[in-house]
Amino acid sequence: MPIDKKWTTPLVVLAVILILLCLLAAFRKAVATWTLRSGSSELTQHNDVSAVRDFKFAVLLDPNDYVARDYYAVALIRQKKFAEAIRELRTEIRLHPSSTYGHYNLAEALRDEDKADQAIAEWRLSIQYGGRSSPAYTDLAWALIDAHKYAESDIIAQQGVRYTPGDYLAYEALGCAYLR
Repeated sequence: MPIDKKWTTPLVVLAVILILLCLLAAFRKAVATWTLRSGSSELTQHNDVSAVRDFKFAVLLDPNDYVARDYYAVALIRQKKFAEAIRELRTEIRLHPSSTYGHYNLAEALRDEDKADQAIAEWRLSIQYGGRSSPAYTDLAWALIDAHKYAESDIIAQQGVRYTPGDYLAYEALGCAYLR
């Protein structure tokens, strides 16, 4: 069936628009991935200003990329922009609720904002979601010592030593928990 000539131009325009949108979507993801890698490299080299720029652009290109948000928040924490970091980490956790690193980094930012009770809750979530790393246990143990919850800090520090027996900081937290 022949197409009416009055519809030919609008159909061609529509096809071109659809092709451009598909290319834009593919290009956006590729640029977001490249920018994330660039930011990771900058973060490793302690070029925090460049890392923040790259991660912010990666998040702008792909707002649902929780990994980019996590790296962005870490770079913001390094720059002592805790309120911004907390906002990004809360968004990351909303996108990926079981993010071990998201909860751990949020705890670190909250601690630096003098919100110890909230930080303790986030360290607990980090551990709950599989964060069997010494820093989560050690930092939680220290926070509990600071909150005068010595019996609980002792238990957490023991768990930290059990999961990472080679980490001297875990033993230091355990020793302090015992001494209190």
